Amino acid sequence: MMNYVYFTDNIWKEKMKPMSNMDVMRLIAEHKPARYAAPDTRFHYNNSNYMVLASIIEKVTGKPYADYMMEKVFKPAGMKNTHVYSTTVYKKPPVDVVGHDRTWRYSVVQNFLDGPVGDKGIYSTIHDLLLYDNALRNGRLLKKESLDSAYKGRSKPVNGHFNYGYGWRVFEGDKDRRVVYHTGWWHGFRHIYVRDLDKKIVVVFLGNLTNGSLLQLDDLYKYLKMPIIRKGAYAGNGSLPGSDED
Repeated sequence: MMNYVYFTDNIWKEKMKPMSNMDVMRLIAEHKPARYAAPDTRFHYNNSNYMVLASIIEKVTGKPYADYMMEKVFKPAGMKNTHVYSTTVYKKPPVDVVGHDRTWRYSVVQNFLDGPVGDKGIYSTIHDLLLYDNALRNGRLLKKESLDSAYKGRSKPVNGHFNYGYGWRVFEGDKDRRVVYHTGWWHGFRHIYVRDLDKKIVVVFLGNLTNGSLLQLDDLYKYLKMPIIRKGAYAGNGSLPGSDED
């Protein structure tokens, strides 16, 4: 699919009015944009996929995505400080932090793209994301079979290590080590969420400054005796530069 973030930029004329998921779906049906790539040719993260999934949830359940997530995910996991906030409902999300772009002096102004949810719009805390990890591990949210399917790489691995499953980036280096993770950024916010499934280690960084990278954490991973979760750290054969395998 095309990425709606770019596709709608020249179509949505009311830049001060946020789009809803249904607005985006209507624009896709009306304008029939060209696809990004043919199926099964390459992998590329795409906001549209998750926005459409949230729209399907709303269509099937008859509930707003925010309500469904609260009922089926956040409450069962004990996540009391996690919510879905769309600017179609809240003129300004009721949170204490705002995103900043490169300097603490200026905050990032929200625009019409802050309306759609599914690919974004979830506000959480470090503690709640630890609770989410616990809820996934103890089977409170999904069956083991569903999790195993989600953690299986579905695209071509990069440097023999990095792949993408169902909503998780996957590290598939050592056979006895399973690590899943995801990064993200949006309007001045940036995060990384890493879960070592075998050693029960969780690494969470949440930032509200666009400048800087949360991928330069090699020393932390070495201290925790985890694989280094950074694609540029590995050679083409999948080995770390300077290792005996090079």
